[in-house]
Amino acid sequence: MTCSKWRSKLDSYVDAELPAAEAAAFGEHLSTCSSCAAAALSRMKVKQAVQFAARAHQPSSELRSRIRQQISGRKRSRTVWMVSGLVTSLAALMFVFGQIAWSRAQSRQVVSEIADLHVSNLASTSLVDVVSSDRHTVKPWFQGKVPFTFDLPELEGTEFTLVGGRMVFIEREPSALLLFKYRSHYLSVFLVPDRAPVSRLGDSTRQHEAFTVQSWRQSDLRYILITDTNADEAHKLSFLLQATTQK
Repeated sequence: MTCSKWRSKLDSYVDAELPAAEAAAFGEHLSTCSSCAAAALSRMKVKQAVQFAARAHQPSSELRSRIRQQISGRKRSRTVWMVSGLVTSLAALMFVFGQIAWSRAQSRQVVSEIADLHVSNLASTSLVDVVSSDRHTVKPWFQGKVPFTFDLPELEGTEFTLVGGRMVFIEREPSALLLFKYRSHYLSVFLVPDRAPVSRLGDSTRQHEAFTVQSWRQSDLRYILITDTNADEAHKLSFLLQATTQK
């Protein structure tokens, strides 16, 4: 069976609607096809995010009890008015909380995607496509490959070394990956146009599993730095990058 035929069954597989034999065959295919596996993983993340939002913001039993107490014993017209108002308010609150939960879920998905790219890149035989510690070599290499330009810092006299760069896709956007090294640790810096959902990361520093992830906006770009070294070293490199792009 070709991948196109498997792809048509992805949603049924994720929703556990395939017959047992066909589901088992699909599982075997995913173990050998990275493209289909990535597509299945993406659908699973969306499904989990929606389920999380639905579970996290259901009205509590206490809230339902208060509503019942408020409407009991009152005139029908007043009851209908109050119930309507409460339902409207509750619906508005649910919408706001749902939007917040969805935004957070999208942020987590972007961070997970960044972490997967960082790990898979370091596990590959070729860390970068342009290998050079010279910023004047790395920067021109990206011209025509990504729809933006950027500057790189002068690292002489610091403990950081530029390893090189490569073009990647994040949320289907052509993006730049810059790889730096600090002692025995690698630091990946992703440059992406600052549009949703990556813009929802905001200016922040967070932990994701064993990684420090730092995000900031500069010159209409979203910079996302990820590394397994400590947060202090991540801040030092981000400071160098931000100081350069502010010139």
